[in-house]
Amino acid sequence: MVTASVLAVAWGARDRTKPQPPKRTPVAEVPWLSQEAAAQIVGTDGTLGPLFANVTLGSLAPSGEERARIAEFARANKVAIDLEVVDDELVAIRFDVSYSGCCGYEGAEVLALRAHRPITGGGCVGGPERWVNAWTMTPGDGTFLHASVDINRVSFRWEQVLTTDEVLARADQVFDAETAEIARSAGERWRGIARQQFALELPYSFDSYDYDLWRPRNGIVITADRGRVAELSLSVRPDGEHTLGETLKGHWGRPSVRGSLWTWRKADRIIQVDVDEGSDATITMRRRAV
Repeated sequence: MVTASVLAVAWGARDRTKPQPPKRTPVAEVPWLSQEAAAQIVGTDGTLGPLFANVTLGSLAPSGEERARIAEFARANKVAIDLEVVDDELVAIRFDVSYSGCCGYEGAEVLALRAHRPITGGGCVGGPERWVNAWTMTPGDGTFLHASVDINRVSFRWEQVLTTDEVLARADQVFDAETAEIARSAGERWRGIARQQFALELPYSFDSYDYDLWRPRNGIVITADRGRVAELSLSVRPDGEHTLGETLKGHWGRPSVRGSLWTWRKADRIIQVDVDEGSDATITMRRRAV
């Protein structure tokens, strides 16, 4: 009797169905940003798309209704759009999107082409062709675009392009300023180059690629001394109806001229430009010896 009971228990254990592991529900892949939505954000030439038709860089901050409309578009399309406002002025529009899935880089590369992502090498240049991962450009609609691609992520930042006179004014403003304060206000526009040397990116009309963004033509290269700007250099070019020489004289007055070298001696600084009318020029500004 006992033996029969033991056999029954053993048989029951053998007959018991082995539990099955729970079924795994596949993770739904987030849909890519559609071509229609991308066209609303950025034009095929890197300009601001129709989504931003009612906002103006360098003008008053967008209304609450415009902010809400743009925010709803960003939420619906799973992208990030930030309207940077300083002193009630719209100074920048930022866009950021990350493509999901195993091949998200494909979507990122296609979107980057709308902003004319450059390619280097090949042909007469030599070396293998490669896509540039960070670049700046002036699309021609009065804006300046800083764009970057990092595998599956695309980021754009639009600003109002500066005139040459505004760039000169910015150089005057940062000279002898505290580098820590410039870095705080500039954010990602500020980069370290070497010990006591920095680059401040400006929305100016030179295009740059990732291999020269560290010493940008569309910006100011700064040398610091004891935490303050002691020397700087920047490239400028003619714009509008005025020659570069006319713009420089209008900003700093009449220079001392020796050949093509123009010099201004101010109370705290010496400014020098090798001027060749009708072409680009490099300005250097140095602290005067005490």
